[in-house]
Amino acid sequence: DVPSRHPRAGVSKMTVPGNMDVEPLYCAEQINVPPELADVLKSYTKEVVRRQPHDLYEFSAKYFAELAEVARTAVVDIVPPTVDQIKAAFEGSGGVGTLSDLKAKC
Repeated sequence: DVPSRHPRAGVSKMTVPGNMDVEPLYCAEQINVPPELADVLKSYTKEVVRRQPHDLYEFSAKYFAELAEVARTAVVDIVPPTVDQIKAAFEGSGGVGTLSDLKAKC
């Protein structure tokens, strides 16, 4: 795409494919890097090097779409078991003993 004029006087803004606007950056304080970005890019880079895709853009689109799907379906709210559930699990396990026996071993 061709650079379009930014609403602020004299500042041009690039529009990249997919209608993503890229605002100009003037100093490091304007950059907010998410803490997980380094790990995401490292994993992505390893996959690119490992697989050597013929079409990098197609591979990248599929890689990040699958990553987003995994993130959406990940279990976020894990509810710990209650004391009664733990007691029932240990007492019904046969041979392990009671919760008190387990506590004594720890």
